Amino acid sequence: YYSHQGQHAQAIIHHQAAWLAANETQDSTMQTHTAHNLGDSYMKIAQYDQALAYFGQSADLARKTGNRRMEGLCQKSIGACRFWLQQYEQAITHYQQAHAIFTSMQNRNWQANTCYDLAEAYAELGEVGQMQRYFAEAVALAQEAGLDRLLGDLSALTRAYAGLYPPTVPLNERQQLAYDHLKRHSAITNREYREFMR
Repeated sequence: YYSHQGQHAQAIIHHQAAWLAANETQDSTMQTHTAHNLGDSYMKIAQYDQALAYFGQSADLARKTGNRRMEGLCQKSIGACRFWLQQYEQAITHYQQAHAIFTSMQNRNWQANTCYDLAEAYAELGEVGQMQRYFAEAVALAQEAGLDRLLGDLSALTRAYAGLYPPTVPLNERQQLAYDHLKRHSAITNREYREFMR
């Protein structure tokens, strides 16, 4: 509740209580989730050392218990911390690990969101080819899965970083129509994208 309200200092108090209880009962699933929740709350208040420590613990627990989804989420979160610390190459290393996990799981939602992260990190490094590659993958996945919010975020990314357009990867007919639409408008909805298929 406190986390959703943006009251992260209060959220940490309750996450800490849950973390202690999970450790007392040796509930590995709860330990994995509460460690990640703590990391997330610390990241939101820019206390990155604490965030990384908890994300690291959560990732270790996820690996030991075979929880691939949480392992991927932890790698993505560690990447986000490194990104905010402007350690872009390290961020990319963790994002790549998350991307590999989500791709192998065929979790299109998390894969698409991690592609966004990779495009942004490569943009910060000025690596245009890689930036465009992951941007194009994110757009395709978001369109297929109907992730309108992510499509809006991707549209904002094109305004923040020069070089995302035109893409250097080949586009199919539908993607080309979407690309042409984005050149004229600042965003595209999933409904508009579906109309291109008619």
